[in-house]
Amino acid sequence: MTPTIHAIRTDRYKYIRPYGVWDVEELYDLNSDPHEIVNLIGEPQHQPLVKELKAQMFQVLKDTGGMTIPLFEDRDAQMNRRLISGAPQGTFPPHLLQK
Repeated sequence: MTPTIHAIRTDRYKYIRPYGVWDVEELYDLNSDPHEIVNLIGEPQHQPLVKELKAQMFQVLKDTGGMTIPLFEDRDAQMNRRLISGAPQGTFPPHLLQK
């Protein structure tokens, strides 16, 4: 599947918000980490910045009509089905589960 991803950046930071169950938000300091290796999203000192960038991103989406994700009719009746003889579903990675 192709994920839906929204992002916003400033001269220094990039905030990325994937839309999906498996996905993790990302925050990068482009000055100290131009290759976006260290995700700062979980750092307590960056939470006010995350909140601000997320609010800015959603405002841009609202202002530009980006709050609607288009859905298209199925082109094939088998599009959303698994074959009984096919591969089983994968398990959810335990390290991503919250208690």
